[in-house]
Amino acid sequence: MKGSKTAMQANNPKLLIPIALLMALVIFLANFLTGGKPYSTNLDDLHAQFNRDKGKVRLLMLLSPS
Repeated sequence: MKGSKTAMQANNPKLLIPIALLMALVIFLANFLTGGKPYSTNLDDLHAQFNRDKGKVRLLMLLSPS
């Protein structure tokens, strides 16, 4: 039982390192597969895309740097 308790700790490096590497790989692949296109800051493009996806599930996130 003692060994399994150690594996369940939130700050266990044996779990955090593989999870961090997996997250980095997913981010890299997502960037690679999309061609590395930056996000658009043109709100007209966003509005047009939003309207084209009528009937689909959509998620819109507005993020502030502060």
